Amino acid sequence: MALELINATIVIVAQDHNPSILHPSFLVSTSVVPPDFELADSPISTPAFSRVVYKNGLSFQAEPDRINIVDGRPPEDPAASALPNYAAKYVGTLPHVPYRAVGINFTTIVLDQDPRMTIIRRFLRDGPWNDAELPAQGLGIKLVYGSDPGVLHLNIDAGSIRRASDGSTATGILVQANYHTDVQDEARAREETVGFIRLFPDRWKDCQQKVARIFGAEQ
Repeated sequence: MALELINATIVIVAQDHNPSILHPSFLVSTSVVPPDFELADSPISTPAFSRVVYKNGLSFQAEPDRINIVDGRPPEDPAASALPNYAAKYVGTLPHVPYRAVGINFTTIVLDQDPRMTIIRRFLRDGPWNDAELPAQGLGIKLVYGSDPGVLHLNIDAGSIRRASDGSTATGILVQANYHTDVQDEARAREETVGFIRLFPDRWKDCQQKVARIFGAEQ
């Protein structure tokens, strides 16, 4: 089985963040993104919600309590993604925002022709909950692991997903990984936040290893 990364997201949890500052001109003037990035659609900038989406798959979304930065077209080597650089630069432009936590999220798929039955066979043993009288048609799994620092949530289900790179559809076992890490030292909130963001390549490697162990997926 081959593991494929569909998209990656860095979520920065922050208290009293002002979404209205998120605008293409702000991102360029603060050197968060280069000036040659092309917009995919018209930006939204309001006190409650702002969004900027680029043609290369990068997007920024801001709310009062969080900033989501998404790489919708990750490179062939996801560990080399520039996503953590964009996130770290964004945090650097707002040093006085009270940062609370960082989430590093991967949406992946293990290609499989019959993902529902693969999940059932791997996780559900025989019993009255899955027999000839009551055959299970599907199964969703949530696994939680320690991940120093923080915690890893893995959500596993069968499904299909459309690739942003070429519009093709992939069917298989969807594995959504969420690495959540809380800021411990409020006096060093920005430094801790950037440090957690920089764990992105290690988190991806860890995700590959765990999914490979669970499903025998190729890294």
